Amino acid sequence: MDKTYFHTKIYLMMTLLSFIVIYNHALNVELFIGINDHSSTIARLEETIASIGQMAVAGFFMVSGYLFFRDFTIKKLPLKWKRRFFSVFIPYVVWNGLYYLGYFIASRLPFWTEIVGKGKISFSIHELPSILLHYRYNYVFWFVFQLLLLIGISPLLYMGIKNRIVGICFIILLSFVIYYKINIIYINEDAIWYYTVAGYGALHAQEFIEEKISISRFVFGLFFIFLGIFTFYLSEALSSVLCIVLSRFFGAFGIWLSLFCPSSHTLPNLFQRSFFIYAIHFSFIRIINKIGARFLPHTQLFAGILYLGMPIYIFLLANLCAEICRHICPRFYRILSGKRP
Repeated sequence: MDKTYFHTKIYLMMTLLSFIVIYNHALNVELFIGINDHSSTIARLEETIASIGQMAVAGFFMVSGYLFFRDFTIKKLPLKWKRRFFSVFIPYVVWNGLYYLGYFIASRLPFWTEIVGKGKISFSIHELPSILLHYRYNYVFWFVFQLLLLIGISPLLYMGIKNRIVGICFIILLSFVIYYKINIIYINEDAIWYYTVAGYGALHAQEFIEEKISISRFVFGLFFIFLGIFTFYLSEALSSVLCIVLSRFFGAFGIWLSLFCPSSHTLPNLFQRSFFIYAIHFSFIRIINKIGARFLPHTQLFAGILYLGMPIYIFLLANLCAEICRHICPRFYRILSGKRP
């Protein structure tokens, strides 16, 4: 796979995963119909999409792990860390600060206080380190926090997967950790599993993973997607955490295999902003749902219109904000986007 085609497919994959994550966070049944109504059509639809859509989280970890370990050697570690410092850590801290500032200001404005729903937020210098580093006001950045930890321990993971046979044994060991629910301090066990398996693929199966789409590959991808759905329902029957992890892995991997990439041409910028969309999507979802619930009829129809269209609304709003920020304050936008387009 040529480099341009590969990165184009990565951008498409990340955009698609962003849409799925938006669905996971766009639930609005409680606002429109009631907290105890789980039998309505829209409630069942939202719950089903949100459950199956958890594969997007696995997909993000897998893409991140694959990109980190792609063509990796220990000599490249300082450069990899340097790039992630600017593309992940700096944006993580800045976005956490912006969310705190936004909540702080909104909690003092009558209309927005109700939308935010956090009461009056105080300012404290002593709490700033915790706010900036522990995503207190930006809950969806738990993923970025986990990713930073994984990037930090990547040399240790590399030692486990650099050899083909040892790597398989290492992945099996991680699977036992998940199966027996052994707790690893700070880092989520499933996050390590996704990141490590993808890293193993980058080191030992790059040609297969980056092969261009074909009919057989598309069918193979659909097989993995259906296998993921089957394993998901199997996990409910068996109450197996490992089955849940496998179902999300199969689903995300199936999407990658079956994803059609039209050409080797570079995508427009609006399809290259998955990080910016991820960073800003939750606040927009909250605002749209809260305002919608306040002014629209409380029916399944309007709840469904808001929910099903949410990825498009967020995609357009996020890109509009990105373009405005990029033109008004390009240097600040570079920080927010992690030097992405």
